[in-house]
Amino acid sequence: MRRSRPAGRAPESTVAATRQHPEQVAGKGINDVVEHYAGIIRGLSAPPIVIGHSFGGLIAQRLLGQNLAAAVVAIDAAPVKGVYYLPPQPCGSPRSRCANPPTASRPCR
Repeated sequence: MRRSRPAGRAPESTVAATRQHPEQVAGKGINDVVEHYAGIIRGLSAPPIVIGHSFGGLIAQRLLGQNLAAAVVAIDAAPVKGVYYLPPQPCGSPRSRCANPPTASRPCR
C-alpha cells in the first residue's frame, strides 16, 4: 500500500505548518488535487482501489469517474457541487399505511 498527499505539501506538513505557510496551498482547487492524484495513478501498473473520507471521498469519486480507479470506498464523502443532501424523512410505520390504504399512495412529509 502506498499513500500520497496533494501537490505543494511537504511530507512533514501538519495543520499548524500549513497555517504558518498558507501560500503552499493557496489557489489550489479540487481540480488541481484530482489532477495531482490522477498523475500518480497514471504512473501505476494497474488501477488502484482508492479510499477517501469527506473531501477525500469526493476526490476518490472523481477519480473513479475518470476510470482511474478499480474501485472506491468513499466514507461520508463531501457532496458534489450542485448535488444537495436531503436528510431522510420518517415515513411512519408500514402498519399505519396498511391500516389506512388511501394514505399508501401519498408521499411522506
